[in-house]
Amino acid sequence: LVRQIDLVRATPEEMDDFVSRIDIDPGFEEFIALCRRHGHAVTVVSDGLDRTVGAVLKRHGFDLPFRANQLSWLGGDRWRLSFPHARSDCRALSGNCKCQFSDAAVGHVRVVVGDGRSDFCVSERADLVLAKGALARHCRAHELPHYAISSFDEATTRFAAWIDEIAMTTSGQSELRDE
Repeated sequence: LVRQIDLVRATPEEMDDFVSRIDIDPGFEEFIALCRRHGHAVTVVSDGLDRTVGAVLKRHGFDLPFRANQLSWLGGDRWRLSFPHARSDCRALSGNCKCQFSDAAVGHVRVVVGDGRSDFCVSERADLVLAKGALARHCRAHELPHYAISSFDEATTRFAAWIDEIAMTTSGQSELRDE
């Protein structure tokens, strides 16, 4: 990713124009609303770029904390990428090791909604995994409990059902099945 960013030649205005065309999954808003209705805080943890994640969230009206790789403007049309959330022991070899944020959430519900390699190790620590793409394949291959999803609409439906199931159990434990 560092080498790819080294190839980018764009002014901040050109970068912002490009980012302004990136859309967000339409079901994301309802997912966030569901989390808030149940008193769950949401932090977006991405192996993407902070400038992109922040701009997309803001444009869609979401004031959410996020953690991502740091893209810094060097002047002119040059950029540098840094990894303030990297860990040398990251099993997924991500620039943004998501496990450290999972570790910090001990005592809280840890839900992973993901689709890529950077979600692999954190999916093993989560209370609930809503997976698509490479993450769903990883969970199936390693027999990790998860729900396969295709969108945030489906993630919202699955998460709502999971919350209801937890509320109905006396032990507070839920068995996940990939359906």
